Amino acid sequence: MKKIALFCSFLGLVGSVSFADTTPPVDQPKIEITSWIPIGDSRTRMGEVCGKVTGFQSDLIALRVKPDYNTKTPGNYNTFAGGDGRFCQVVMTYAGSVEVTVLAGKTPGTFVDQAQF
Repeated sequence: MKKIALFCSFLGLVGSVSFADTTPPVDQPKIEITSWIPIGDSRTRMGEVCGKVTGFQSDLIALRVKPDYNTKTPGNYNTFAGGDGRFCQVVMTYAGSVEVTVLAGKTPGTFVDQAQF
């Protein structure tokens, strides 16, 4: 009898977990990398990455821009987005990849966008 009760409670736990709503809230912040503009010739490996943060209610949004995030030696730049959520940052990249992360707010580091150039 104890085994049946334990099994039923396990099924209830699994059922509640598997049917939990995992849809993010509509007003959840989102980062979108909108452009990559190379600076100079192909040997410089410099460029300007631009994007927009939406759904974040603040006049100043702190962001981390990490070029070459998928390598052993990523870069690290910090920038801000204004009240409209737009940002641009000049970076040096060897691998042609960049990751942008929100640094402030209720859940810092949660809202990320990555791009490969």
